[in-house]
Amino acid sequence: MVNVNGDKYSKMRKLGLFIILCCLFLFSNSGLACNVPVFRYALERWPAENYEVFIFHHGPLSAEDKLIINWLKESSNSKIPYSNYNVHTFDLSTRLEGYIRDIWDSLDSPELPCMAVFYPNSFLYGENIWYGGLTAKDAKELIKSPVRTEIARRILNGESAVWIFLESGDTEKDNAAADILQTQLKRLENSLKLPIISSDDIFNDFVNINENGPELHVVFSMIRLSRSDPAESYFINMLMKSEPDLFEYISYPMAFPVYGRGRVLYTLIGNGINERVIQKACEFIIGPCSCIIKAQNPGVDLLMMTNWEASLQGRWVENVEFPTLTGLSELASITAGKEVPETDIEKMEVDELPNQLARNIILIFVIIIAAIIILSLNIKRFYNKENL
Repeated sequence: MVNVNGDKYSKMRKLGLFIILCCLFLFSNSGLACNVPVFRYALERWPAENYEVFIFHHGPLSAEDKLIINWLKESSNSKIPYSNYNVHTFDLSTRLEGYIRDIWDSLDSPELPCMAVFYPNSFLYGENIWYGGLTAKDAKELIKSPVRTEIARRILNGESAVWIFLESGDTEKDNAAADILQTQLKRLENSLKLPIISSDDIFNDFVNINENGPELHVVFSMIRLSRSDPAESYFINMLMKSEPDLFEYISYPMAFPVYGRGRVLYTLIGNGINERVIQKACEFIIGPCSCIIKAQNPGVDLLMMTNWEASLQGRWVENVEFPTLTGLSELASITAGKEVPETDIEKMEVDELPNQLARNIILIFVIIIAAIIILSLNIKRFYNKENL
């Protein structure tokens, strides 16, 4: 009898623990929210992650190669905090081990010296943005380009997001998609409203809001970019490899919303460049920040050598105390607006960029109430059986 009752108690305890864990999971995924818009929070509080530049050579370097490498290192994050890339050099006359060996093997034995560029952390998987010879021209174009400079200028001047329109080369397709994007952005500038920022917001426990922050506006712009622009080859590769399958759609125009410190939200392609999807992306960018933890938000950082901190005109977020919670990550797996057969287009568009906070609060309360009821019923049932 003791063992039977013990088993029943054990099952009940496990059930209760499971329900409690479910509640904690929902709490952790509900995200912390404040009414500072996503684009402004990202600009003030999300430093861009570092790219990794690997340089391989065999034996002594020439004087010219040394100059190029030294210039790259002097311009890198080790010397300039806001320059988001690191430089690593490896001599193939010595033995390479571990992931460095794997990186070299993945490059298919290029002519030396060789430079290979990787997204933050992607070098662990052998996925490079570009690799080729070590030249002064490539070194300069890696860290800076006219379009990236213009993106930074516009964002620091108060724009909510800069949309990069990457042409396909088909003039008719490109003009039609660009007109849709430009028209919708102008409409949304006039119709979308920023959240009201207040230091009294109940979700500001971890965020210290400055009530005298700079005036914010809903402003979007578009930069049209040719795929064949030689000055933007690195930048175009960064865009095209920001998602795993974009090269499958090179015959279609693409649009990339960039916000914060050069963060690409996701890609709109072909028929995906439509009013509905554009609006959902813009609503997310100007909406209240749903999670103070950058890694839980969608997007990929661009390599942009811009002194964001020094160029900020005032702050809305003065201090952040990071809790041991994770935020919403639904958007991380969204593939938006891919051009596919007509029957599948709706499946590939962004269904909803979340109005996360209200939905999750309601859901959490429902789960808590359900958990209390279930636990109460099980406890009552257990004690009734004990008294039989």
